[in-house]
Amino acid sequence: MENEKPKRPRGRPKKELNLSRIKEMAQAGATDEQIANATGVVRSTLHRQRKNDKGLSNIIHDWKLEADNQVEKSLYQRAMGIMAVDGKYYPPDPTSMIFWLKNRRNKDWRDKQEVELSGSISNLLQEARNRTNIPIEDTSPEQSLLNE
Repeated sequence: MENEKPKRPRGRPKKELNLSRIKEMAQAGATDEQIANATGVVRSTLHRQRKNDKGLSNIIHDWKLEADNQVEKSLYQRAMGIMAVDGKYYPPDPTSMIFWLKNRRNKDWRDKQEVELSGSISNLLQEARNRTNIPIEDTSPEQSLLNE
């Protein structure tokens, strides 16, 4: 029995995450992919460890939230105008205003317009025929009933 080799653990060794590096990157606005690459693991490893350790997941979320909040504050300041630390005044920025409103009040400020059409397909096809003088075959349900 003395000749038996000690059993080695199965599978790959568990990679320890560098929390100080993760914090630095999360607070700088890095994505999970970027954080994983910088800490020497693949994204799926980071994801699995976050899934298995809710404390880790929550702290990374909080660090990312700090970055998001700082960007939101800066965007708001640019939209409203701001006096910089060096005494230079930056007037309100219309692009920042539009971006803010499109995201915060998207129903009122979105670019997408909804257009409601009324009438039958047959009428629309007939109007198209009249405008283009190109015969368009009518395959609408109404025309199919008339042809039977």
